[in-house]
Amino acid sequence: MPDTTSVVMRKFAFQHPKSAKLEYRGNSEFLAIDCPSTLAAFYAFCNGQSADWRIFLRGCTENHATAYPSLFRRLPVDDSVCERTRRWQAYKDVLLNLQNLEGRRWRRKDLGAVLQHYGVKTPWLDVVRNLYSAIWFATHELRGSGLAGEVKPTAKDYCWISFFRRRAQATGRRLRVKDISAHHSSTHLRPHAQHGGSLAMQKDDVETPHPCQDFNTFRIAQIRIPNGTEWKLSGFMASTAFMFPSRDLDNSLQRLSIPEVQEILDGACSKFSIRSGTLGNISSYR
Repeated sequence: MPDTTSVVMRKFAFQHPKSAKLEYRGNSEFLAIDCPSTLAAFYAFCNGQSADWRIFLRGCTENHATAYPSLFRRLPVDDSVCERTRRWQAYKDVLLNLQNLEGRRWRRKDLGAVLQHYGVKTPWLDVVRNLYSAIWFATHELRGSGLAGEVKPTAKDYCWISFFRRRAQATGRRLRVKDISAHHSSTHLRPHAQHGGSLAMQKDDVETPHPCQDFNTFRIAQIRIPNGTEWKLSGFMASTAFMFPSRDLDNSLQRLSIPEVQEILDGACSKFSIRSGTLGNISSYR
């Protein structure tokens, strides 16, 4: 992980030696936090580092060493540049064809930031701005794909929350940031319920994608939390029905769930000679 990661975690561990411990597993460095109150303190600590820092969270059930957006994961080593280009062209083709859906929301700038939250594989990394949402995703597994997905509490011993900032300290480079609630329609109910946002290396309207798609240089911390009862969120607002509203409530999910949209995704894969499923499926969870 980048030096920034080590610095932030080390500073906090030094100030909170009884409740936060810096640990190493092979090449992986992380901050082990057992108490939810300490995690809240760490979130405040990160936000207070600099006025230039904007913190974004991503909860996972795995400790991922890299942070690639879904469109560019598992690129073949011997053909990565050409494959990345084909995927980008296919993605742009999807954006163009989705403009034919009813409603101006599908023609807004950087639509991929929204589509990422609905199961389409895009160059955007989906994140949240709410600590509780991050904990929820860290402690739940999304199983299956398409419109028949399920959500189950994870049985793993530990869960993980990544902290990202908008600007990389080493290079000064800034990410493209989309706050869904501020920049897109209120009818996109799922990301609004999750307090979701999206990060990208470039805008959707550029001709070619940035050659580096690993967001790890923007990750300032990797936090490990135990999968214990003190981390369990309860009530309707911690339920799958709230985090993933049904098609009856979520008008955008209803519009995206029509067969024609999946045909657009599959057709772009075929048109640009990339593996079927590379652009994902519209997802629904219960």
